[in-house]
Parts: sequence; structure tokens; C-alpha cells
Amino acid sequence: MKKLIFIFLFLFPLTTFSQWGWQNPLPQGNPLESICFPSSTIGYAVGALGTIIKSTDGGSNWTVLSSGITNNFNSVFFPDPNTGYAVGDNGIILKTTDGGASWVILSGGINNNLLSVFFTNPDKGYIVGVNYTPYHGIMIKTTDGGTNWDTVSYGTTSGLSSVYFTDANTGYVAGYSNPSGYGTILKTTNGGTHWDTLSTGTTGGLN
Repeated sequence: MKKLIFIFLFLFPLTTFSQWGWQNPLPQGNPLESICFPSSTIGYAVGALGTIIKSTDGGSNWTVLSSGITNNFNSVFFPDPNTGYAVGDNGIILKTTDGGASWVILSGGINNNLLSVFFTNPDKGYIVGVNYTPYHGIMIKTTDGGTNWDTVSYGTTSGLSSVYFTDANTGYVAGYSNPSGYGTILKTTNGGTHWDTLSTGTTGGLN
């Protein structure tokens, strides 16, 4: 009987303290790459290893959301507080329509690194990125909330690292002509049908 009690006491601490939880920094410790606040109080940030976090009090507190994947995220955008998109390495595109409570994987038809996403409304959006072998840029566009994506021709092979639209038709993308080459800025005034190269006056890549 004494031997059985001893064995029980010996094993009990192992089973009790075998659970580990993240303590610091809270709520998580992975690098974050992008942030978006669709309202003054609700915000989202994404980063390494599938990290997505959300604030509902203007950034004072954050909670970890479950993305269901381990790909690195590079960019997040919410055209409204509930509808949002996150993009990252290996062509990953996620979408939520319930404020991040659940996410679905969208197919963009590519497996390259996606670096930036922007939506002019919940249905119409753009994603840009880069492929390193062989080196070339990537731009895709959707008009149906990510169900279908079309490749956009922008006139160069520059890698693209950021996209932003001031209205439904006027938008800009920034990048670099090769991994160590000249900075690139392109502009469209017709919703991405045609892009013009702007003079940047810089020899560095633009992120």
C-alpha cells in the first residue's frame, strides 16, 4: 500500500504541471507584420505562424483569434468591422465575415508570397506580392469578395510589396524592380485596368 501511495504522489505533479500556457508578453509573442482598424475601437493585427489578434477597445487589450493555419501573415485589411482578409506566405488568403470568429481559406490560384491586401469595399479588392525564383511580381484582383481572382497585368516584372486605393478607381502599388534594385511606384485611375509607372527618385526598394 505504501508503494502505491508513493507512486501516486510521484506521478501527480507530472500530470498536474505538464500543461504550459503563454505568460509574457501577452497575449502572444510572435512578430506582427500588419494592423488594420476598421473603426475607432475594433482593430486586427497579423503576423508570424498564423497569428491573428483582435482589439475591441481601441488597442488597450487584445485577444488571440484562431486562424487554423501556421503560415506567416504579411498583411490584413478589413473594409468593415466584420468582413476582413489576411494574406501571407505560400499564397495563403483567409476571409472572415463574423469579425474574426471564424476564417475560411480562399484560393487565389498562386503559391507565392503575398505581401499586401486592400479592399475598396467588402467585395472588390487587390493583393500584391512577389515570387523569388524566378523573380517577378504578383497582382491579383477580385470583384466578388474573394470567390474568384484574376491576375492583373501592370506592365513590369517588379516585385510588389504594398497596395493602397484612395477610392474605387485610384490606387497605388509600391515595390522594387529586383531584390536589390530601384524602387517602383505604379498608379491606376481606372480600377487596375491600366497602370502607369511614377518617378520615385530613389534607388531603394519600397516596402
